[in-house]
Amino acid sequence: MNTLEELADLRDEWVDRYGPLPPAAQGLLELGELRLRCLLLGVTTLSVLPARVGVRSKPVVRLAPLSLSLSQQLRLRRLHGSRAYDEGTKEFRAELSEHEVSSGALLALLDELVSDSAER
Repeated sequence: MNTLEELADLRDEWVDRYGPLPPAAQGLLELGELRLRCLLLGVTTLSVLPARVGVRSKPVVRLAPLSLSLSQQLRLRRLHGSRAYDEGTKEFRAELSEHEVSSGALLALLDELVSDSAER
């Protein structure tokens, strides 16, 4: 699968053939969409470090490289803190809650990060 259109076609075919998709199949399609969107944006690293007792209380998400305009960087820092984006390495790094690290939530986060502030 190389395009979002092919992924949408696959989703439609599965729904046509099998009916409503179970959560596991929906999660698999969301993961595929997340992977494709990262590839389209040039993001080669997406990692989620789990919460660990005594180390960190929440999971940490890393996305890199992620090229953001100045307005996107300012909005990101306002929403996620001043240390969330390193312009030198083009890395986004933030602690998120457990429910914010599902593939669907990461898709929404990626859309939020790269959206143009003029659209809001």
